[in-house]
Amino acid sequence: MRFQGDERPSGRLPIDSRLFSGYLHATSSHDGSARSRTRSSWVGPLRITRLAFVVVTLLLTAGLLSVEARAERGPTTVVPTSIHHRVVRTHHVMGTRMVMTIEASTRQSALAASEIVYEAVVGAERRLSTWAASSELSRLNASPVGKPVRVSAELARDLDNALRCADETEGAFTPGIGGLVATWNLREGGRRPSLEELESAVSGASLENVLFENDRVTRLDSRFSFEEGAFGKGAGLDDALKRLATTAASAAVIDLGGQIAVWGQTSAWVDIAHPRDRDHPILRLEVSRGSIATSGSSERGVVVNGERLGHVLDPRTGLPSGDFGSVTVWADDATRADCLSTALFVFGPEAAHAWASRRPDLGVVTVAYHGDQLLATATPNLRGRLVAVTDEVVVNWVGSETGEPTHAPSP
Repeated sequence: MRFQGDERPSGRLPIDSRLFSGYLHATSSHDGSARSRTRSSWVGPLRITRLAFVVVTLLLTAGLLSVEARAERGPTTVVPTSIHHRVVRTHHVMGTRMVMTIEASTRQSALAASEIVYEAVVGAERRLSTWAASSELSRLNASPVGKPVRVSAELARDLDNALRCADETEGAFTPGIGGLVATWNLREGGRRPSLEELESAVSGASLENVLFENDRVTRLDSRFSFEEGAFGKGAGLDDALKRLATTAASAAVIDLGGQIAVWGQTSAWVDIAHPRDRDHPILRLEVSRGSIATSGSSERGVVVNGERLGHVLDPRTGLPSGDFGSVTVWADDATRADCLSTALFVFGPEAAHAWASRRPDLGVVTVAYHGDQLLATATPNLRGRLVAVTDEVVVNWVGSETGEPTHAPSP
């Protein structure tokens, strides 16, 4: 995952009613270069009787009629859970599209909470995006070797969370992969490095080349640089959820470029897409808290001299990971879901489930090409929440007695 060029479909509120048809009022606001849209209240129906208008208006005012919110061709269906006011806002941030659905007792409270979510994610982008030379992480990457750099409490926390994931996955994920990304030139079309270049980049990515001392970070090797692509969106979502707890919002679902966070008194059906077509859902997972992140390389690889290369690199070898399909991780912590989805993709499906079997707090779904079909293998704690929505996929549960794929019903 990366910030720039990681577009997701925009959000919308579809209206499927035989009683009336109408449009949602849209207002636009601008903050810097980001564009946002706020959608919340009804404007007058187009072709309905006066009586129907009065009935619908009363129902909406009383909060007895709610509208299901979904992302356009996208991954989230929010399950209506209350009579609260709901707003849906779309922003362009972190190089991708963020769609947030916020509920609160009043429209003003929901809008205020949505502003706080936006500010939190923008703050994370300013801190972490290595696409901007002005970000705190870019300045750290540019610091002289051997010179301690004082970092903010927020960046220190982000890097500490990333380091925990690196330790937990024994290096299948690392935040120090910036040199490897540059060696493969993944941000500018790709290239195949020489063996010597590759070996140097792998050595430079070692976390032994950076020193952490409280609020100071020191680069010990010029080849070492941080890359936020596999933890930055998770960090932004964690910031947003933390800030949400200080607002009057009662529930929220945030889709940040395909990584979903669910908070409060709600639940959401999150679509898991075909590994080769993000607009084609094959599975649906119900989530009532935490975050869902998916990693794969089918859609975002690069072609170099006629050879297709995946964008997910194995820090241990420096080589692109094999393209078997995708990995989806559910975790309470969004940063952890983000980096672990990358690490488990590097592991491959069998090793990923062997690793996850020792961590029952996680939910994991691997999707692998299996002849003419797709085989989805899921951890048992997702039973009753994961369903197939197409005949192209069969679902198998880790540790099932039969060990045979079973097709899950559509919700």
